[in-house]
Formats: sequence, C-alpha cells, structure tokens
Amino acid sequence: MNLLSGTVLGTAAVLVAPALWQGLVTGAVPVDVALTRYVVAAVACWVALSAVGAMIFALPRTPEAAPPPVADDRPQEQPAGGDGG
Repeated sequence: MNLLSGTVLGTAAVLVAPALWQGLVTGAVPVDVALTRYVVAAVACWVALSAVGAMIFALPRTPEAAPPPVADDRPQEQPAGGDGG
C-alpha cells in the first residue's frame, strides 16, 4: 500500500482528528505538535494497513515444478497392423 494513498491519509486524519482540531481551530495544542502526531499516525496506519493487506491479499504461491519425465528403457509395443506391409 502506498504511504500517500487516500486510505492511509484518511485513516490517520480520523485517528488524530481531536489533536488536529485543537491545533488548527482552538489553539489548545501547538500546530507543530498536531502535525507531528498526524505524521506519526500516518506512518502507523500505513504499516498496519500494509500488514493487513499482505495477510488478506497474499499472492498465490507458484506451484512446484514437476520432476522431468524418466526415460523408459522398455521396448515400445507396436500397434496391431501397425507397419502397413
């Protein structure tokens, strides 16, 4: 998952909405503290969503290669009426 995807940034915004509100609107929290919390939350959301996505949408494993065929040393049987002569 991309760090700058809407899902990651939106989830981080929801998680730190109170700090963003207090930093940008009421002024109770310094703006740099609110933005630092947002960046930390964005990284945490990115890691968590990437881990969940890797578990849910794991790529299928490639099947193991079949062993090469073994040469058969027995003589081949001729079909009935096979040589036409």
